[in-house]
Amino acid sequence: MEEISITASTRVLQRIANRPLPAAKRLEIVISLDADDYLDTLGAANRIFEGTRAVSKLSLAIVYSPLPVTLEFIYRGLARLELCTDVSVDMMLGIIRGLPSLVELEVSMLSFGHASEDISVPEPGADCTVGLLDAQLERLEIEAARDKLGQDMLPDLIKYMMLAVPGLKFIRSHRVPRRPIAEFVDAYSKWHPHLAEIKLALSTFDSVAKPEPASIANLQ
Repeated sequence: MEEISITASTRVLQRIANRPLPAAKRLEIVISLDADDYLDTLGAANRIFEGTRAVSKLSLAIVYSPLPVTLEFIYRGLARLELCTDVSVDMMLGIIRGLPSLVELEVSMLSFGHASEDISVPEPGADCTVGLLDAQLERLEIEAARDKLGQDMLPDLIKYMMLAVPGLKFIRSHRVPRRPIAEFVDAYSKWHPHLAEIKLALSTFDSVAKPEPASIANLQ
């Protein structure tokens, strides 16, 4: 079997967790969390992942959570994680560090408030390095929460990630202008040649704050 995709309530997930699944190349679980059964839902999903046979790619999508998503309850063997709920920058970086098999990460509501991680990028030069993240991450799709801080900080985070994760091959962000990132690549690729190899799917408009109805259609 090529793929198994499961979207279910906590009760159904618990039933599935007690039964063997057929072998498949890819297993995806899509869940929505609530405060009453937060741990039960994640626990059932983790038991399903642990019981899979011959699955080369494990994927989890959390489409809603009223509570912060914490690394300790996320299955360590995931290859793909999608978070459609509030996630802090610190949490995102912790997830990348803590999930050694993670290849794809999608975060749609990134928050920059009270961040303790240093995501600053040094001036271009021979010493323009940042601490590398020990990660297998190849694909990153991120959007900031719709506030001024998020929109101001997201381009800087993308630059930081491009330096900190040399294995990145693809970055997508609908509301980040392409020009400043392209200028960053031009300025830094002398010392970090891998930057020129990263595919960027960013806005083609210089300012995404303008009410351009065609902005999404013009993504590369």
